[in-house]
Amino acid sequence: MKVYRQVKKRANCRLILAGGTAADDPEGWQVLKQIKEEAKGNSDIHIVNLSPDSFFEINALQRGADIVIAGSFLSPDILSLLGSLLPRY
Repeated sequence: MKVYRQVKKRANCRLILAGGTAADDPEGWQVLKQIKEEAKGNSDIHIVNLSPDSFFEINALQRGADIVIAGSFLSPDILSLLGSLLPRY
């Protein structure tokens, strides 16, 4: 959300955080709660909790997006790259 807030200063955009939580993962539910709290009051941040079989929904979100970042790719190197692109945006 930090990168989104920086981009938002320069461009009209929205952030959609789409993913899923497992019933047996209490840490996942805690993270979801923290994310919702951080996004509270910002109508341009949308949090979507999807079931594991939401292939069509995920496909629709990805096809409609200008930029897609999969969580599995958020290594420190990727975050650094995104940060370096920000001033040019």
